[in-house]
Amino acid sequence: MDDWDAQLVTDDKDEFLEIFWNSYDLVVFVEEAGETVRREPDMVFTATRGRHQVGAEAHGHSVYYSTHRLKQLDTTLRDQ
Repeated sequence: MDDWDAQLVTDDKDEFLEIFWNSYDLVVFVEEAGETVRREPDMVFTATRGRHQVGAEAHGHSVYYSTHRLKQLDTTLRDQ
């Protein structure tokens, strides 16, 4: 795993999703999104639902997906 200057770096999908859905107003970078997101609904929801406002004062997440080719991303992510 690369050395990132971040509060958390994980390659564990379950750990990632637990933190993602139990937090708010995160800036998230998903590396190799063509492989990690694909057509997995739990991961696609990070794009479609993760950006929405949570509660009265909290904001949704800003999520950035990196891939080698745009075509590798699920069409739902590309449309977002």
